[in-house]
Amino acid sequence: MAKSQQIGHRLLSLAVTLMTATRFLTREELRTKVYGYEDYAQGDAFARQLGRDIQDVESMGFTVTTGGSDPASGVVDGYRILAKDALLPPIELTPEEADLVGLASTVWGQPDIAAQVGRAVTKLKALDVEINPSALDYMRPRLMPTEPAFPVLHEACLRHHRVRFEYNGLTREVDPWKLLFRYRACYLVGEQTNGSQPGIRIFKLMRMESLPVESSITFPPPDPELVRAKAADLEPVEPTQSALLAVRTGAGQALRTQGEPVEGDAPPGFDLVAIHYANEHELLGRVLEAGADVLLLEPTDLQGVVVARLKALAKEGR
Repeated sequence: MAKSQQIGHRLLSLAVTLMTATRFLTREELRTKVYGYEDYAQGDAFARQLGRDIQDVESMGFTVTTGGSDPASGVVDGYRILAKDALLPPIELTPEEADLVGLASTVWGQPDIAAQVGRAVTKLKALDVEINPSALDYMRPRLMPTEPAFPVLHEACLRHHRVRFEYNGLTREVDPWKLLFRYRACYLVGEQTNGSQPGIRIFKLMRMESLPVESSITFPPPDPELVRAKAADLEPVEPTQSALLAVRTGAGQALRTQGEPVEGDAPPGFDLVAIHYANEHELLGRVLEAGADVLLLEPTDLQGVVVARLKALAKEGR
């Protein structure tokens, strides 16, 4: 392992140890339990190294607090990172920044780093130190995709290599341009090069019917404007239409939250709710999913569609 990696792992292990401990840890406890300190003997050399490492941990944005490992003694001989000093303030990201953070978080979770974290926690337990595992929650990547296709596509995007996979019953050969995270799902934007209608497409990873296979065929980096324009297809459309619903009292909370109550004559046991929508199919799906708790009153043409579909479902259920 390179020296820079060893230093990084040691600092990570030290930070995790200080964050998860519920009391102040002495130099000797840190020397015997933190990854990377096993070659140091107790003494001035280790004290100097620990001091430098604590400065490096603080330069990463943490605040290391000193205090007594034994409160009864009154001696200041230990170190900790308090939870209040480790938590980040709320962060607001643009959609582009959120995409970047999401992609980076999937690459950050390397097995060797995860192993060092686990080792640090295990050593603390062996020391009979009470730990707080929840202190690590905010360090855990939040946007890790579970689709098996992601690693291959991520590598192919970086290397600009064409991939092949099955999608909707067809074999697709695609130049992968970019991976996007939208609505808790991962999408691939790329240019399909085969088939009767090649062109720029968006593929949902969970709908891929085979694992992508990376080929040796390369392609030039795509025009960022083309990628951005196609990615805009995944953005929500502004609602331009409105519907009037009768929602059973005490039910349909999701629709109530997205709509607004209105005055008028509602069927007994129902409340009137106006909701704005952009896609008729989405609205119909939500109304049908609610079953008898929601009645679509307006527009009347969609009301007829709902009635027809419910009759069809009733006929199928006989």
